[in-house]
Amino acid sequence: MRGRIVTTAVLLALAAGLQAGEVGFSEDFALSKDRAATLKQLIPGTAEYYYYTCLNLQNTGQLDQVAPLLKLWIERYNRTPRAIEIENRQALLLYDKDNKATLNLLKLRLGLTFSQQKEILGGKPATLPSELDPKAISRETLSARALAENPGT
Repeated sequence: MRGRIVTTAVLLALAAGLQAGEVGFSEDFALSKDRAATLKQLIPGTAEYYYYTCLNLQNTGQLDQVAPLLKLWIERYNRTPRAIEIENRQALLLYDKDNKATLNLLKLRLGLTFSQQKEILGGKPATLPSELDPKAISRETLSARALAENPGT
């Protein structure tokens, strides 16, 4: 029994060591001195290829080359979370050139609405009542209305 426990512990330690030794592509890409060469490891046309190629183009300031590649990516794989991330980055990076498009995209993505009305000082006072009619909110009035709307309760 003790031998099985020791064997299991050793196997688990070896398995953990093997996993710790592997470095994923994202780390290779991040730590690479020549990212263009690192990108050659990827298979063209895969979602990972599109993501890292677009990311590299954005990081190197080649923003005009991102849009056609992003279009192909979305046609092939639809609008994945990573594609949306690249779209958002692209919009923010192009803010200086086309701030209206960036702001429209942010409004759409974040669900922003700017429907507040400007408060005009010194204008006409509001015609809404400043206090509620006590008769309209009395227990008897509310009970009668509830019973009328829901007969038989």
